[in-house]
Amino acid sequence: MGKFIPARDFVFGTEKEIRTQLKIYNDEIHLFEQKNIKRSGVKARRALGKLRILMLQRRKEILGRLGKIKHRRHEDGEFC
Repeated sequence: MGKFIPARDFVFGTEKEIRTQLKIYNDEIHLFEQKNIKRSGVKARRALGKLRILMLQRRKEILGRLGKIKHRRHEDGEFC
């Protein structure tokens, strides 16, 4: 997908939707900033709104998974 967000085959679900919306935002904000296309500004704002919802959803998914992961103990007896 790009330099900072590599496309991987294990990306699916909410994460994939977030990456799709980021790409849409990136393309549209470029057109808005560089070529002053008003419609692209509207599309970029819409993508940001969808990103907000998706990020909240993804945050809940991550918190749910963190609750299932057990702590590992280090050999010295301290938590890792």
